Amino acid sequence: QSEPQEINPTATNGPRDLAEALDSGGSDSEMERGIMQIQEHSVEHKAKMWKIALNVSGKGDSLSPWDGVLDLPEQTLIHNRSQQLIGDTAHLNAPIV
Repeated sequence: QSEPQEINPTATNGPRDLAEALDSGGSDSEMERGIMQIQEHSVEHKAKMWKIALNVSGKGDSLSPWDGVLDLPEQTLIHNRSQQLIGDTAHLNAPIV
């Protein structure tokens, strides 16, 4: 049986494709507008896209009646570490200016 061939990235059309994309026209302001629309769209629809990806779109919030209490001896530790994690990652959701 033959060995799988490795793909040489320099043998692909990568540089040519990049050059064609850069030469395809459009101004920098058009490109910036397109990037901004993508970023705004991503922020606006992030929760909706996650719900669709997780197949929970259109389903009720099954955790809404939950009081947050677990019947575990580690409840306080879990809660504290969760809050710490949320605090540590809060800056990731800050809007890009």
